[in-house]
Amino acid sequence: MERHISVIVASSCGRAGYAYAAICAPWERDRERAAAALADLDSTEAHGRVVDMNRRTIRAGLPALEGRTGDAQSAFREALAGWRDLGSPWREALTGITMATLLEPTDPEVRAAAQAAREILVRLEAAPFIARLDAALARSSDRAGHSAALAKMAPVTPP
Repeated sequence: MERHISVIVASSCGRAGYAYAAICAPWERDRERAAAALADLDSTEAHGRVVDMNRRTIRAGLPALEGRTGDAQSAFREALAGWRDLGSPWREALTGITMATLLEPTDPEVRAAAQAAREILVRLEAAPFIARLDAALARSSDRAGHSAALAKMAPVTPP
């Protein structure tokens, strides 16, 4: 059924629909759906810097879903840099959410990506995405105080 949802999204949103379907799948820790959405995006044979960055970002989540943290962290680092180079803070923030969702939120690199994502999301007043980021960070707040402290760094609405 999820694959059908990807087709519906893509038919109404074009190639971007596949990319967003693939972004949402890792947030639900669904490797199969992420891989299927990536295959759907690849089947469009679309090219360009943004499409290539979408693919790179989606591929960054796959090793994390397989438990290959080191590979994932390196791939996320490249994806974040790529979105910054393209001047796409929205996509940088979504990638930060994915990183915080799939990797250990107390890791310093993950915390830094989450903080950057939070700043972007606050600036955009994207409250539902801030809530998703906070939920991802809270996963390990019982083991360490870092996540709770990060959530207090910025309000949900800009000053």
